[in-house]
Formats: sequence, structure tokens, C-alpha cells
Amino acid sequence: MERMISYCGLVCSECPVYVAKRDNDDERRIMTAKAWSCDTFIVNPEDINCDGCLSVDGELFKYCGECNIRECGTNRKVENCGTCTDYGCERIKFHTDRSPESKVILDEINRNK
Repeated sequence: MERMISYCGLVCSECPVYVAKRDNDDERRIMTAKAWSCDTFIVNPEDINCDGCLSVDGELFKYCGECNIRECGTNRKVENCGTCTDYGCERIKFHTDRSPESKVILDEINRNK
């Protein structure tokens, strides 16, 4: 399976939410919901279903539907932020400052576009 890179550089195809849906794995749903929940963000096992950030008609994890990076990428019709002419904008910089793995992926995509 080819790696699916989200707009922000996360690897959807390796995300436990994506994998749980793909494999219809209820145990993974329960474990992921527990691991991702906190006092201010409750995740239930039934929330653990996603077809990936780039999905147009599929299911999205509850946060992905309100992500401003995903909204921007969708509006600009780019494959991901690394392919955007404005790569490095404040919106993506805020994310990549907190996710160095995403920055490495997007920087490589940007260099090779």
C-alpha cells in the first residue's frame, strides 16, 4: 500500500484511526480512543473511523473535519502543503513546529515538487 500523506504531513496510512477502520479492528478502536482522550477532548471507540485526510466523500476522524490546514489544502486543490506555492505559511508552520516528523516529510515533498 502506498503511503497516504495528509495536507499537514501526517501519514494517514499509518494512523491508528485509519488502520482501525481499514482492518475493522474494534480492539484498536478501543485502545486508540482511550489513548487519545483527555479531560478536554473525549474520544469514543465509535469515533475511530477515518478514510484519510484526503478523502472527499469518506469518513473523517472528528477533528479532521474541522482542521483549518485540511480546509486550506482542499480549497487550494493541492495534494498536501508540501506541494503548495505558499509552503511554509504561518498555518503550516504552527503545526510543523509541534510535529517535526511532518516537517521532514513536507520539506522533502517541497524539494522534489
